[in-house]
Amino acid sequence: MARESGFVSVSLGRQILKVETAAAAILSIIQYEKGIFSDVAERGGK
Repeated sequence: MARESGFVSVSLGRQILKVETAAAAILSIIQYEKGIFSDVAERGGK
């Protein structure tokens, strides 16, 4: 039903994330992919 609505299934391989860590992991991946952390690295972590 979700796929019929346009959702895409993704996998992290054999890794299983708990509910407590899944949201933080996903947000970190999105921030990395968008380059949000690059300006922090350029400022020396400040």
